[in-house]
Amino acid sequence: MKLFPKPISLMAIALILAAICPTVSGQQNDEADGQASDWHTQDGKLTMRVPSSVRQRGGMQITSVEYMSADRTNGAGGVGFMCANGGLIVAISLEGREDTHRIIAQTITSDANKQRMIRPQLVIDGKKQSNTQWMFSTRSNVIVPLKPSVSKKIYNAAILGQTVTLKSVRGVDDFSLYLPTPNQDFAYYGGGCGMGRNAGK
Repeated sequence: MKLFPKPISLMAIALILAAICPTVSGQQNDEADGQASDWHTQDGKLTMRVPSSVRQRGGMQITSVEYMSADRTNGAGGVGFMCANGGLIVAISLEGREDTHRIIAQTITSDANKQRMIRPQLVIDGKKQSNTQWMFSTRSNVIVPLKPSVSKKIYNAAILGQTVTLKSVRGVDDFSLYLPTPNQDFAYYGGGCGMGRNAGK
């Protein structure tokens, strides 16, 4: 399976509203303990404000969005991805929940007084990564890295079967991300971001 390509930039736009379509591709299969799910995807639409530039006129635009998540319902570590406008964003849930991907746009657009910046320690396969800023939403209890390369590293770790741990998150014990074995939904996710089997289609 193809790793996430390095030369790609995250969207430099303000997210305004996410409207999720009702159709979900793939069936969510819980693990035997019923406390976690396999990777599952969902398509949606996102209304966003695009700044004006020499090449394009700014204003409100609607774009297609691809969501994917693997959920843990009994604690921290559920993972959700959002691919929009060529950029990948990952969100990590600090509590048990289903459909982690549904709250990514809500987390990014929440009121400033319901957000704070944190610098957790990310460890991939036992190797400490450089500390970077993450946005923590007190409203949704979800954290999102601000640096695009962090989202890419977590995506690639899922492909490679690497263990990813987050440490020093205030109010939460150190925990590992829930990154199940890639399935068919994972393999075909993220074509709009140059990822997976649909890349470039």
